[in-house]
Amino acid sequence: MNVADRPLWERQPWDTAASFDRFHRFYLSQERPRALDEAYRDYLAERRGLQKGAKEVASKRAPGQWQRWFRAQDGGGQPIDGAKTWEQRAQAYDDHLAQLDRERWEARRRAVRERDWTAGEELRDLAAKVLAQAPQFVKTTRRLLRGHDGAPDREVITLGLDADALLKTLKLASELQRQAAEVPPPKQQHDVHLTNPIPIAFVRAKGGSKPDAGDDDAPAD
Repeated sequence: MNVADRPLWERQPWDTAASFDRFHRFYLSQERPRALDEAYRDYLAERRGLQKGAKEVASKRAPGQWQRWFRAQDGGGQPIDGAKTWEQRAQAYDDHLAQLDRERWEARRRAVRERDWTAGEELRDLAAKVLAQAPQFVKTTRRLLRGHDGAPDREVITLGLDADALLKTLKLASELQRQAAEVPPPKQQHDVHLTNPIPIAFVRAKGGSKPDAGDDDAPAD
């Protein structure tokens, strides 16, 4: 990697082994907001074999050498040409982590949208298969009607298809795919609730082979 392209949080040409070690291990590793004096105290605690935050170093302040490193200055206190301060380098590191986090979450959102879209397609396919095979699941009831002489001469056949679950499946498929495609919900909401099967009735003559659909004039029992 070209030195000019090297990330600011990695070692730079103006770094010494000591300055980069102090920056990387004691300043950059802090939680934000970072503090130079805290980095120096952590360094002293490690060097003296003390616990981090020990009271023996609690009042210590960063010496001149640390302050020059922090400000990207040379031994005479003058700015080093092209050098960046520790704050600037740490900010570049934080921005890098934030970008990685955004990319990671964007990838997760894309994966979720893709799964939701696929689930919506599968639900639509399932609903289509149910509709295609509906005659196999139709509930049939029969009722005899008396004729003019009082004897049963007609039969009412009612076919019922429970469509509530089917409608809910299609609604869920629509919601999943709208969310996946980031399409807002429709302005007009339609809530359909079926508590009973949809009846389809026809009357046929008792003993006959062909039904007469919608024979509403036949006398009922």
